[in-house]
Amino acid sequence: MSSTPAEGKKRSRFLARWRRRAIAFLGGSLVAFFVGEVAVRLFTDQETSRFEYHREFGWRYRPHVRFPYVTAHSRATVESNADGFRDADFAPARQAGVARVLFLGDSFTEGRQVEIEETFPRAVERILAEKGVRAETMNYGLSGYGTAQEYEVLKAFGPRYRPDAVVLGFLHHNDIRNNSEILEPEKVRPFYRLSEGGGIEPVYPELPEPSLFVRAARHSKLLYFLRDRLEAANARFGGGNLVDNLMGRTPEELVAEGEIPPQYLAQPPADFQEAEEITRRLLVRVAEECTNQGSVPVVVLLAETLDLDVARHPEKARLEGIDFERPYRLFAEHCRANGIPCLDLRRLLLECGRDPLELYVPEEGHFSAAGHEAAARAIADFLLSMPRALRSER
Repeated sequence: MSSTPAEGKKRSRFLARWRRRAIAFLGGSLVAFFVGEVAVRLFTDQETSRFEYHREFGWRYRPHVRFPYVTAHSRATVESNADGFRDADFAPARQAGVARVLFLGDSFTEGRQVEIEETFPRAVERILAEKGVRAETMNYGLSGYGTAQEYEVLKAFGPRYRPDAVVLGFLHHNDIRNNSEILEPEKVRPFYRLSEGGGIEPVYPELPEPSLFVRAARHSKLLYFLRDRLEAANARFGGGNLVDNLMGRTPEELVAEGEIPPQYLAQPPADFQEAEEITRRLLVRVAEECTNQGSVPVVVLLAETLDLDVARHPEKARLEGIDFERPYRLFAEHCRANGIPCLDLRRLLLECGRDPLELYVPEEGHFSAAGHEAAARAIADFLLSMPRALRSER
């Protein structure tokens, strides 16, 4: 049924009105975006993209980028070196009589929540000096890294800087997942697969060419300003759990709801057991690479708040189907069987004389300055117990 001329005019006026509104909305949005972009550039020190993609590492900081890290409970300045990590620039040449220790790890090692001088790699250097040992520590940990990425960093920078010891911070809560191309949702990182004969083989990411829109967006300081504020707001949801929060639910429900990782299950799923096997083989690869480079490998088993709460209240941690000791037992025994020096931080953090909750940033689940200090003292003592780790003769 055809419309009348009057109805046609009415529809045309309606469409014209909405076109004007859409144009006004888009124009106003562009003006607001432009004003916001100018304001951010004039009144803040906001950086644009802090990271750059890397085929072997997945990502790293752009060289010499500097930015504030601010959340509800943290405030620190992050500055990268020429290699793209949060530390000073280092010369390949060694100082005579000074040991060199390379630290690898993820966000716990990088320590964005505190100033660089308060991170445990830098605190180890200070503590060793107090004990009469001259040492230079290098913090090459980066947020989000897994063991595969740390292994790639070791292969790239170990021969250049020739450290006496390499300390790898291992956090089972996410490192196992990070190493599995099946379990890890963020695919822009290297993975390793199991291969025949008990080996592993690398799988490097194919980085897609970014679209014109993405390339343009990378130059907007306003977009990065908004992203940083969202990250700061979401940081409060990154804290660890306590045992009391786990009561009344089955192990399967706790895993499905993200309250605990699968490695706490007495019998994890098959794909997770495969990820654990990949991780075990990666740790052996790291140790072998250190030996080939003339360095002493050290694996430090890091701990989150739940781990300390379980160690402090073992009577509350007897939940059917859950074995809180399993990941620590699994990797400590693996290191021992392969002759890899291994330090379990849980008990040492509990014995440091501080309330365990003071060792972590509230609601964020990472070490506070007190936590970094306690970890540094335990690591420094462990290094001192191995004379070869600090021989400073290379």
